[in-house]
Amino acid sequence: MKSHPARALVTAFQCKYGGKSEGYSAWKWVEQIARFNEVTLLTVDETSVPEGVVYRKPSNRFRFPLKLLNRLNGELKLDYFWFDRRIKQGFRNRMSEYDLVHHVSPIAPRYPCSIGTLASKFILGPIGGCQRVPEKFREEVESGEPFYTRLRHLDGFRLKHDPVLRKTLEAADLIIIVGAFMFEILPKQYHAKCRVMLETGIDVSEVPHRPSLAIGTDGRIQLLYAGRVVPYKGLVYLLRALAALPSGLRARFKLTVVGDNGDPGYEQECKSFVKKRGLDSEVQFLGLKPKHEIFALYEACDLFVFPSLAETSGNVVIEAMAVGRPAMVAGCGGPKEIVTEGSGYVIDPKSPETLRDGMRKVLESIAENPAILLGKGITSRRVIEEKFDWKKKGEVLQGWYDEVLKGPPRLAATGRDPQQNSLSITQPA
Repeated sequence: MKSHPARALVTAFQCKYGGKSEGYSAWKWVEQIARFNEVTLLTVDETSVPEGVVYRKPSNRFRFPLKLLNRLNGELKLDYFWFDRRIKQGFRNRMSEYDLVHHVSPIAPRYPCSIGTLASKFILGPIGGCQRVPEKFREEVESGEPFYTRLRHLDGFRLKHDPVLRKTLEAADLIIIVGAFMFEILPKQYHAKCRVMLETGIDVSEVPHRPSLAIGTDGRIQLLYAGRVVPYKGLVYLLRALAALPSGLRARFKLTVVGDNGDPGYEQECKSFVKKRGLDSEVQFLGLKPKHEIFALYEACDLFVFPSLAETSGNVVIEAMAVGRPAMVAGCGGPKEIVTEGSGYVIDPKSPETLRDGMRKVLESIAENPAILLGKGITSRRVIEEKFDWKKKGEVLQGWYDEVLKGPPRLAATGRDPQQNSLSITQPA
């Protein structure tokens, strides 16, 4: 039962029940905020809302006659700035109606929140992204990126020097970052008011736990990759690790690849590698599959492998672990925050060679003792239950709400320094 609910004005540019990726994650954040508070949601999406939430649509997504412009807008969210302006115009004189403003999406910290700078209390986040692949991967991974993707490489500079972004960061009473890796990206003066919470999660009660090995009747250990087939997701390094195994050992594994051809050229490169190295009997590409089929594939695998090199979150890792499957991931970004030593394998991505060899050594050890995966799978489920269940995340978030609301107001009219009114929050070791 709610007690003394706050009046929260929540900005979520993309927020859609049943939507994809960021839009659905934002909807789940709104759902958890609304468990304890009175919420007014501002978004461009047409969506159903949790019970009691007031829905407002300040603007629409831009639609251009040229496909390239629509693609550019989809990647860079240029229409967010019109959304932000419309909110400021419509709500700047209504701040007394709300106890706080909470900016939930976009998640990327390159987008300012103008209305937050006018609020008496302001929570920014979850924010995350801006990370690049490790340096020794950049020539191979980033060389084929379109120009508008490369513009993201300017984010670190903008966070330090863009006066509009700095104003948003300075105004925040609390900044929720998606992982500890964001401390390397955000300027140090904001670290003291940061707390870590991955932007994604899962309703654990809705996911059956299947604590068993799925080794096929032919005795093969089942590996699964699920995600977009694009260079930074690192699929080719997994294929290289398989190819580096002795032929007799390699035959112990079967890899299933599920995902859309986000980069058709890269997908073809991966398929050509499989053919050239004689991996046809060890690797199968299934293409894009609906969510319920992907969950069936989680249950049918023994080890989920996701060597992404610049992943903000890693929702597929959470899903696989919730089913009870251990994960092998590259040690960077969101997946590194999710997988523990007891629940899987985190491989050092120092270079393409260390990533390949690290995964190869794990596969060799699993081939010798497949039963180790069962214990790691049981631990995987427990990790997700304890840290990434949406209801538990909502309770933690509400505790932060209470702390922010108890602090002194940060009204623009008072002339107070926002830094003096921020929470005293310790950076994790």
